[in-house]
Amino acid sequence: GTNFIGTTDAQDFVVKTGGSAAANERIRVLSTGPVILNRATGATGDVFSVYANGTGGLSSPGDYAINGYTNTGAGLYGEAGNAGGLAVVSVNAATTGTSNSLWSEAASPNGRAVVGISNTSNAVIPNGTNAIGVQGQVNGTLAATGQSIGVLGITNATMTTGDAIGVWGETGSSAGTGIVGLTTNSTAAGTTDGVYGEARGGLGNGVYGNATYTGTGSVQPQGVLGRANHANGFGLVARNQNTGGTGSISVGNNEAGNYLVAGSGSAATGTGTGGFFYYTTAGAGQGIIIQDIVGAQWNVGYWTGTQYRKIVGNGTVNTVVNDTEGNRVVLTCPEAPEALFQDYGTGQLVNGTARVDLDPNLVKNILVDKEHPLKVFIQPEGDCKGTYVTNKSATGFDVHELGGGTSDIPFSWSIVATRGDETITSDEGQVRHASYRQRWGAAPPIMDRRSMLVPQEDGTPRMPATPIQGARGK
Repeated sequence: GTNFIGTTDAQDFVVKTGGSAAANERIRVLSTGPVILNRATGATGDVFSVYANGTGGLSSPGDYAINGYTNTGAGLYGEAGNAGGLAVVSVNAATTGTSNSLWSEAASPNGRAVVGISNTSNAVIPNGTNAIGVQGQVNGTLAATGQSIGVLGITNATMTTGDAIGVWGETGSSAGTGIVGLTTNSTAAGTTDGVYGEARGGLGNGVYGNATYTGTGSVQPQGVLGRANHANGFGLVARNQNTGGTGSISVGNNEAGNYLVAGSGSAATGTGTGGFFYYTTAGAGQGIIIQDIVGAQWNVGYWTGTQYRKIVGNGTVNTVVNDTEGNRVVLTCPEAPEALFQDYGTGQLVNGTARVDLDPNLVKNILVDKEHPLKVFIQPEGDCKGTYVTNKSATGFDVHELGGGTSDIPFSWSIVATRGDETITSDEGQVRHASYRQRWGAAPPIMDRRSMLVPQEDGTPRMPATPIQGARGK
C-alpha cells in the first residue's frame, strides 16, 4: 500500500529531533529490518536495540534503555519457541568491578523479586533429566582467595522478631530435596564443600536442619543427614577450633544439653540414656574403643568371639568413696587370670559338722567339675581342732572338725568358682554362646588410628603421618 512512513529504496529510515546532525538521531530502521534507538548501528544479531547513557555512539537521554510499565500484565515479556532458545538474555559486559547483569526488585513486603518456574506445562519429567527453576553459574579460574558463588542469597532486613533467610529451598515431593549443594571437584587434594553455612551471631547456626514431621508410621525424620562413601571419609564432622570448646553435642528426649566447661570431643544428654552404641559383627568386636596419646587402649562391651568382656584395657577398676576428711579417694578391685564368681557367708558347727548350701542364683551361674573345682575357705570363730571340707559340688559343701571333734562353734566361709557359660538369644533368633573357662585370655589388638586431614590457611589439606600404632607393652 501507499499509506506508510519509511523509504522506498534500500536506504535506512532515520528519525531525528532538534536538527539534522548525526547527534540528533533518535531512531534508525535499517533497510534490512532491525530497529535501533539512540545509536546509528546495532550489534550483530539484534532485531531491536535501545542504547542508554554510557554507551558509545550517539548522545543517550537517560539511564534506563527500556522500561516496561503495567498494573495487571507483564512489564517485559520474552518468549523463545525452541529448546535452544533464550526468552530473555541479560549481559553486563564490564570486566572489572562489582557489576550486576540482572537487577530485579519487588516493592511489596511479601513480594518475590525473582521467580523461576520450570516445566509450566506440567509434563512428566523424563528419567535422567533435570528441570531447573533458577540456575546460577560462575565461569573462569579461581586465583588465591577468590570466591566463585553460583547463587548468593542475602537478607538485608533490620531484625526485631521473625526469621531472615538468605536462601530458601522447598519441595513438595515425598522424595524431594529442598536444597542440594554439590561439588564436582573429584581430585584427591580438593577441599570444596557441597554446602557451607556460617553464622556470626552469639546463638547462630551455621547450618540448621529441622525435620518437622510428627505423624505416625514407619518413618524416621532426620534434621541433618551426612553421608560418605570412602574408607577414610566421615558421614559427619563436628569441629570446635576453640581450645576449650566442645566438638559436638547431642540432645535427646527434649532435654537441655549439657557439656563440660573445659570442653570435649563430644557431649550427649538424654533422660534415661546419655548415649547408645550398637555393633553387628559376628566376630570379635566392641561397642567403644578409647585410646590415649601414648597408645593405651580400652575396649568397652568387647566380644572376643567366644566370650564377653565388659571393659578390657590398661589400669585398674575402681570405685570412689569419701575419706574421713571428705576427700574423694579410690578403692581398687582385685583381678584374676580367669573369670571367677565369689560368695561369702557364715555357718555353725553342730557336734563337729555343718552343711552349707550355696545360693541358687549363684549355683545357676557357676561351673564346677573336675577341671574347675569349687574353692572353699573356712575361718573358725571359736576354739576347736581345726576344720576341713568334703562333698564339694556346685550346690554346696560340708564342713567337719578335724580329729572327729564335736565342737559347736560358728565359722565364716568364702568360695570361688569359675563363671558358668551363658547363651544369649536376640529378638531375631540369633544365638550366641559365651564360655568363660579360659585362663590368661588374649587381650584385644591395639587398633591403628589415623589423624584427620585438616585444611590449612591456604585451603590445602595438612597430610597426616602414616597410621599411628598404639603402645604394645612388654
